[in-house]
Amino acid sequence: MFTGANHYRKIFSAAVSCVVLALVWIEPGCTVNDGPTTRNAMAEHQDEAIKDPMGYHVMEDHDISGGGISDFNKKGFDQDVHDFFNP
Repeated sequence: MFTGANHYRKIFSAAVSCVVLALVWIEPGCTVNDGPTTRNAMAEHQDEAIKDPMGYHVMEDHDISGGGISDFNKKGFDQDVHDFFNP
């Protein structure tokens, strides 16, 4: 059996260890997270992927109507080659 100051020192040490362990275990549950949750960020990413699954950006100013076989649109051709090699 323990006697005297040595006994109380071991009890005090064990009690402090338990309190520290409890605080370390409880602390992460008390943090405040103001940013978006992973679920919201994931849902936004999935919604964007559904809207544009291939990551293709449509050129708004590209006019393909009109013209014949002999009409050549150099600007449109350059843009198409650029989009093909640099998606």
